[in-house]
Amino acid sequence: MIKQYWNSAVAADLREFVGDIGDWAHDNVSRLRGRDRKAFTSRFVAWSRQCFADRELAAWIAELDDGSQTLLGERLEHFCRDFGLDLARALDGPLSADEPLAQALLQVAENYCRASRHAAECSD
Repeated sequence: MIKQYWNSAVAADLREFVGDIGDWAHDNVSRLRGRDRKAFTSRFVAWSRQCFADRELAAWIAELDDGSQTLLGERLEHFCRDFGLDLARALDGPLSADEPLAQALLQVAENYCRASRHAAECSD
């Protein structure tokens, strides 16, 4: 009985560990490829210009240097993923307004970028 419990507990821990490694690999391997980072950044900037209601905010993002655009986009993507929102999918093409999380994603992204701009202005 104890051996059976031990085996099932170890198996569950192992599955969780493998899942964590998969998440880490997904997060970090694509980040290491510079070409993918540039493509993501350019899609992020274009998407913000096209979709954000706050045109001044979208212009601020477009005026950031490449490194700052990349950092903002990556941090936003991680923030969205933590809440189950898929920013990368939105950047690949417009989400239908009928999709339940489309407006939530846009609002989260715009508010996150607005807060980032505010923080940057306060630190200058």
